[in-house]
Formats: sequence, structure tokens, C-alpha cells
Amino acid sequence: MPLINIVIALIVVGVALWLINTYIPMAGSIKTILNIVVVVSVAIWVLQAVGARFASALGRNATHGALAFRLDSALRQEPRYFRLRTPVCGAEPPTRSGGPF
Repeated sequence: MPLINIVIALIVVGVALWLINTYIPMAGSIKTILNIVVVVSVAIWVLQAVGARFASALGRNATHGALAFRLDSALRQEPRYFRLRTPVCGAEPPTRSGGPF
């Protein structure tokens, strides 16, 4: 979804919420509940519209980390020292120099 559509939708929702809060008389608790519901709904919508790729990568990394930690714990290995590091896509694996380390 293009960024301009998201910005326009946020402006329209904000103006509509302001109009409702300003010109429609209702109890303060109902206004608070309405504001919370609208803000949470818009936040979820924006996250779905924009964050699909980010959420996919984040979920993949979180799942990988959790499974790797669980496997390391089951094998009683320290994950900071024995974790296999895969090279970045397209990068050559590091080569060892002639030094002792």
C-alpha cells in the first residue's frame, strides 16, 4: 500500500475522531473507550498495511532464535560459543589467516 494512502487514511480517521469527540455529546467513559478502540484498530491496520515484510522477517528471526536456544539448552551447550554463524547471502565465508588466532 502506498504511503500517501496510509497518510490520507490516518488524517481522515483523526478528523472523524476529533469531530465525534467535539460535537457529539456523550459520557467521558464512552469517549475514552471509543478513542482506545479507534486507536488500537488503526494501529493494527497500519501494522498490517506496512509491516508485513518486517513482521515476517522479525517472526522468522525470533523463531530461529528460540529454536536455536532450546536446542542449545537441550544439548547443554553455551549458545554464545557454539552457535553456527551462516554467511550473509552472496558473501564468501571468512578465511583464516596464518596467525595463531
